[in-house]
Amino acid sequence: MPCRGGKSGVRVRVFGDASLAWAEAAEAWGCSLEAVIGVSSRGYNKLVRLLTSATPITVIQAFSLFTPKRWNGILAATLHKPIEAELFERLFQKWRPAPVIMAFSGDFTRRQVLQVLPDHKGFYHQ
Repeated sequence: MPCRGGKSGVRVRVFGDASLAWAEAAEAWGCSLEAVIGVSSRGYNKLVRLLTSATPITVIQAFSLFTPKRWNGILAATLHKPIEAELFERLFQKWRPAPVIMAFSGDFTRRQVLQVLPDHKGFYHQ
């Protein structure tokens, strides 16, 4: 039985077509799942079919999602393609989440991963 006590105040946004596990983990932990963002139309449709706790949104909808100036939620993503990494970086810049959890597919080289990781001059630590 998942532990649901005390975690409902933790806000989580999940990004990426292959990030269903992050959404399931957040839900099992008892977090408030604010958004699950599908990148491609195929990935979005897959998320719609598989998610029962939240309705996925598109990247365009994600950019218009209300975010307080000091949003202290968690942003989690599994990135498979460079375009996903670019969109993730733009949302990251817009939302400035407290913690960020990123996973990369085996298609990314170490150099590509280092290029994708945000560098925010002391605000975040890699």
